Amino acid sequence: MGQRKCVKCGASLTDEDVMKIQKEDGSWEEIPLSICPDCFTKQMRQKARKNLRK
Repeated sequence: MGQRKCVKCGASLTDEDVMKIQKEDGSWEEIPLSICPDCFTKQMRQKARKNLRK
């Protein structure tokens, strides 16, 4: 993978910043994230707060 940056804050992303999904056949697929772990956490917290208000 080439040099990647977070689309929200511009932080450098590493090869470990991926989402791993296990397929039905038991193999794993790695999907590169476009945001850093900090921004991902913040985004999930905002969505959780929004859902609690409903």
